[in-house]
Amino acid sequence: MDSAVLESEAVHDFAPLRSVLFVPANDGCRWIRALDSGADALILDLEDAIAPNEKERARVSVPLSLSARTQYMPIVLLRVNGLDTPWGEPDLEMAIRAHCDGILVPKAEGSSLSALPTEDRPVIAIIETAVGLRSVHEVAAHPRVRVLLLGDADRYADMGLKYRPDGQELLFARSLLVMASATADLRPPFDVVDLDIHDNQELRAESVLGRSQGMGAKACIHPGQIPIVNEVITPSLAEVASARDVVEVYPAAIAGGSGVAVLNGKMIDLHLVLEVERTLSKIETKPSTYVYDDKSRFIQGG
Repeated sequence: MDSAVLESEAVHDFAPLRSVLFVPANDGCRWIRALDSGADALILDLEDAIAPNEKERARVSVPLSLSARTQYMPIVLLRVNGLDTPWGEPDLEMAIRAHCDGILVPKAEGSSLSALPTEDRPVIAIIETAVGLRSVHEVAAHPRVRVLLLGDADRYADMGLKYRPDGQELLFARSLLVMASATADLRPPFDVVDLDIHDNQELRAESVLGRSQGMGAKACIHPGQIPIVNEVITPSLAEVASARDVVEVYPAAIAGGSGVAVLNGKMIDLHLVLEVERTLSKIETKPSTYVYDDKSRFIQGG
């Protein structure tokens, strides 16, 4: 891939991303299938998806996969093993040499990021422990961190959380990540994976809930999850039209000496303008790669 693409601000901010798909780093067949999934980014996984006795072999396969990339491939991220494990430091060294677009650090906690080099690849910090939640503001403020990602299984284990059909067991954690991201001027966080790859209704409901609670993208573990996640995360035609109306009427109100505008009977202030600008940024960052389908949803185009 061209170095300008790898170093672009869009890549480092991960602004266009709606869906990120985990793929075992040692499974070439799944890697190939993932390229056609429609995911905005792929995550080559060296941690949970790889057995301890396969980790060294999996690490060797990553540069080979990345060497075959073209500028038309999605963003490729790498989840390394924990930096406090025997595999973490070699994973990190390889990731830097291989020029992936970003590094996912598991079980991110305030002190755990001290082992990161001061420069190079941007970091997605996975918050998946009670300590990680407690120190999430410290993690978000780390100069290498660009995005927070809400983890699942490990967080459930040490906090005793139980699955609820309404998803409310995640409200506190989501809210913490959203607040920490906003405070540190990061893009909205990535939402937790849905482990049930066959229940599309649950996936849709969870994606809608996560978006309403401030999550900006969703992690996935199966290619079949990508179309639903992309549809839910991407603003609808009506949302985009409404957002454009807001950003058009507000400047006129300011020019007239008012701090607010009125649109269809609703007060428009600066905070709402900033919110709708974020909506527009999701489609205007890469406008040539998104088109509408016949249901007034954006779909990724060529």
